[in-house]
Amino acid sequence: MNKNTNKHTKKEKMKPEIFLQALNNGVNPSTGEVIDENKTLKESGVFMIIGDYLKNNRLDTQILSDDARKKIQSGDLFYRLRGVRMNLSNKIGWKPYTILGNEALFRLIFYKVKTLQEAKNIKHIGPKNIKFVPFFLAEINNEPLSSEEIHEILKELPDFSSSQSYSD
Repeated sequence: MNKNTNKHTKKEKMKPEIFLQALNNGVNPSTGEVIDENKTLKESGVFMIIGDYLKNNRLDTQILSDDARKKIQSGDLFYRLRGVRMNLSNKIGWKPYTILGNEALFRLIFYKVKTLQEAKNIKHIGPKNIKFVPFFLAEINNEPLSSEEIHEILKELPDFSSSQSYSD
């Protein structure tokens, strides 16, 4: 076969995260075949270990495909979360991507995150931007933050004075 008809003539290098995600989802990463329920690999608890490793290292436990991204990006919730981010950006004077990037927004939706504790395990959410997550969770859970909660979050920001206010 020539290289035009077989795109896998050279062995493609797979990212370790993708490799582990495939195994975690019961798929042979080399062939794409579903691993048989009776295989020793499934029975040994390896998948549980892989899943724990991915979670503990804040890596995706599932593959966030291009189709999933497109579906999320065209959805109402993604649009609303971007609005929350822009509102925060305008109020505190930070660039939107420093608050939470699109990758973080994708994962909040994809993993159906409902709590701050769940958000702490999400890739692209770390110590510098976790403080903003309650604004996004309020939108996701349809539970607006109180004025006191908003003030408590924003007063921790070095560039935000108590005379400024945040409102939708």
